[in-house]
Amino acid sequence: MDSFKKILTIIIIGLLVFNVFSFFYMRSVKTFSPVIPEIQNITEMPSYASELQFFPNMRFNHNNLTFLIEDNCNMLEKEKIALAFSRIEQESNNLLTFHKTRENPDILVMCNSSQIINQASKFFIAGEGGPERAIKSGVFYVIEKGTILLYSTFGGECANYNVELHELLHVLGFTHSDNHLSVMYNISKCNQVITRDIIDEIVRLYSIPAYPDVSVENITALKHGTYLDFEANVKNIGLNKAENIIMGISSKGQEIESFNLGTLEYGEGKILAVENIKIPISLLTLKELTFSLSIESSELDYENNNITLVLNPDRQ
Repeated sequence: MDSFKKILTIIIIGLLVFNVFSFFYMRSVKTFSPVIPEIQNITEMPSYASELQFFPNMRFNHNNLTFLIEDNCNMLEKEKIALAFSRIEQESNNLLTFHKTRENPDILVMCNSSQIINQASKFFIAGEGGPERAIKSGVFYVIEKGTILLYSTFGGECANYNVELHELLHVLGFTHSDNHLSVMYNISKCNQVITRDIIDEIVRLYSIPAYPDVSVENITALKHGTYLDFEANVKNIGLNKAENIIMGISSKGQEIESFNLGTLEYGEGKILAVENIKIPISLLTLKELTFSLSIESSELDYENNNITLVLNPDRQ
């Protein structure tokens, strides 16, 4: 009987030790971060046969982008979008970088626990993203804000961060690809890859200095006697604000007048119309005028800063 009690006591103690070990083991597992598989290395296979972006030359006007991930996103969602940001930094050799902020972010990341389905295709939508606002400025479309919305309960979600990378590239202006193996295909699959043409376009766009570019165009002028009237359209077709814009008018290297046009944001323009400018006596027989622009910072292009206008004799 005593031996039976000893055996029973040993069994009970063993069960207690096992349960205590299991409890602490399970507790420790819950503290581990999830292992998120890496997306395959970049491939030379192209994503696009023609246009890569929604509009040509879409980019932010700075290379150090800020982002805010809303508090309702869970830890897994936060880690995946962070990996997407890090991947673009890595592939662009840190030409484009991303930093957290709480104030006025360039990119807002939101999460929604509801399931969304595209009724036409019957596929679940894992996320949505894109430029929220873009300004056309010359050859550029300047992205001012971007938004990413992740649907956390998407049933077919990949363990990697394909969905997050797909939506981030939408924010950077990239449209859907017809290549089903590309991360930019309109249906996300776990084996899709980021392609060389996407990275090359990011590097090309963000290697361009984010300078303003003032351009003088659409000028008309009339000389009547010893006076001059003119109207000129001045635009900033660059990537950033142009400040202290000076327009000078000259002929044969001699200045006639100059005007301070103040500041132009990218994509903005001004029309300067002036009447009865007194022409110097030495230039009373002038046949042409040169209109020149200058600003206090560097520009993308200086070729469009000057226009020489030949006056029509019958309008003098």
